Amino acid sequence: MENNNAESIVEQDKDFSKHYAKIIKELLEEGKEKGFVTLDEINNHLSSFTPTPDQLEKIYTVLAEIEIEVVDSSKKISLNNIHENIAEKEEQEELDLEPGIDTSTDDPVRMYLREMGGIELLSRDGEVEVAQKIEEGQYELIKIFSQSNLITLYLLELGKKLKQN
Repeated sequence: MENNNAESIVEQDKDFSKHYAKIIKELLEEGKEKGFVTLDEINNHLSSFTPTPDQLEKIYTVLAEIEIEVVDSSKKISLNNIHENIAEKEEQEELDLEPGIDTSTDDPVRMYLREMGGIELLSRDGEVEVAQKIEEGQYELIKIFSQSNLITLYLLELGKKLKQN
């Protein structure tokens, strides 16, 4: 009876074309066999046409009236299986009651010091290397700026002002 009711809604609704009615009937048949329909199956059936949001809503409504569930993937998991899996995992995991170092704190200073303690400090050679890279970068900038006409004009203007003062 529910199937006839849904089919009559599809056939009476003016928004549905004959093609949409055929697609919904196919989805209903698939849903009755499995008890659910996946979103991928709906998309596959609708691949050649793009339904409006109202038409999609009506498709979902028809499926819901017949109590055909629309699921996200083809792997439908029952709630009983989920509860059994959780119980098994809880049994397998044992609580570790050994005392250890408490790394959780809300004090920002302690958090900062803990983070800084994990960072390796530079050695003398590392500091020299960083300083050389900075110096090379400064020389490279001077070289690039000296090739610019704007910078050259600015430096000439600055030289004139310095001579006047």
